[in-house]
Amino acid sequence: MNTSHWALVTGGSAGIGFAIARELLRREYRVILVSRSEERLQEARRRLLSETGRGEECIALRAADLTQAEAPAELLRWISEMGYAVEVLVNNAGMYFFRDAVALPVEDVERIVSLNVRSVAMMCRLFGEQMAARGHGYILNLSSYSVYMRLPGWSLYSGSKAFVRNFSITFGREMRSRGVVVTTAAPAGVATELMGLPPKVFSLAKKTGFLMRPESCARRVMKALFKGREYIIPGWYNRLWIPLLSCIGRRTAVWFHRKTARWQQ
Repeated sequence: MNTSHWALVTGGSAGIGFAIARELLRREYRVILVSRSEERLQEARRRLLSETGRGEECIALRAADLTQAEAPAELLRWISEMGYAVEVLVNNAGMYFFRDAVALPVEDVERIVSLNVRSVAMMCRLFGEQMAARGHGYILNLSSYSVYMRLPGWSLYSGSKAFVRNFSITFGREMRSRGVVVTTAAPAGVATELMGLPPKVFSLAKKTGFLMRPESCARRVMKALFKGREYIIPGWYNRLWIPLLSCIGRRTAVWFHRKTARWQQ
């Protein structure tokens, strides 16, 4: 692998993004971590240097709030000024609320749409153009298994991730002739803080394997990306549930809503 090339990972300071960054470092890439918190980025770099044995020159940090409309263009401008050639783009940053759409503050609705939809499209557009000009590149977009779970409380999240899925697959077919691979990943339950579960439930879900570990998810999606796969649901067993989930009707959804209303915050 050419170590003069860089991989850019949004939401790279924790969870799946952090695990993907570690996997890329192990594959001899240099990595640019992007997240809102400078403090969390610094901590992520310390952990990655310790766990991978790579040098400090292999990890760059950039604090950026991708809910802001101008953030993707500003990020591209900074990367160009630094002279980095981004060969791999990972659009992992995302926002999750388990709450009815009409119960969310308008500001939160704007944030989730900005981050999960607009920023993904703009990052693909801006960095994809550079990759196409070079005739080579990889883009990994993180959708979600929730696109198959049309249940109350997830309307904004699953709807925005359905955009990521449909956009990415079609965008990938546009980019294939330009030498750019676009892979869409739709993880099911992964043991990250995004899940928002109570600590005891979270711990039990990890121990029983109900939630996949971020490291396992990262290995699977990276393997799919570099094999040029169009779409992956990490964990073969998760694919078995899709036909059943597609049978969920209005009455079941209303029952689910009634049973889970107390979990919404």
